[in-house]
Amino acid sequence: MNIEHEFTFSHSIVFVFDEAAQRDLEFEDAHFQQGFARADTSVAFFMLVPWALAKLNISDGAYHAQDYDRVVQVPLYMPSGSCRIQGPEFDGTTIKLEQGHYKLTCAQRVIEGELVGKGLVALDLFFERLSEPLTSSSILVRDPELIAEVIHEG
Repeated sequence: MNIEHEFTFSHSIVFVFDEAAQRDLEFEDAHFQQGFARADTSVAFFMLVPWALAKLNISDGAYHAQDYDRVVQVPLYMPSGSCRIQGPEFDGTTIKLEQGHYKLTCAQRVIEGELVGKGLVALDLFFERLSEPLTSSSILVRDPELIAEVIHEG
């Protein structure tokens, strides 16, 4: 699977969640400092810029390191396999995955513009299917906004 989509996002956020499950996310300062908030079946990724055009690339399989500005990996459970990707002003897109556990990697790179303000952002999502659930999240590439020293899983 390799899906490409362009959309405009706002409020520095994009949601990824199982459509059949409750999207029950709460945000605290600690979540913004680590670049995401998550629950078992949903995650909110905080974007590099407040609003921009995003070039979304969705891949199944493992993350491939490139020249990214921010990369985080989180566990994600897809009980229905119907995965929705959307934002506050982006109606979203739905992809079909196998039911089960995933290591979801969100990799971002500013293509045009600055880290603050408008621009064009590459948003690459890698859905790696796992036989056992991933037990923790991690920050693989930090930008200046990611100042969390401890990952808050809830």
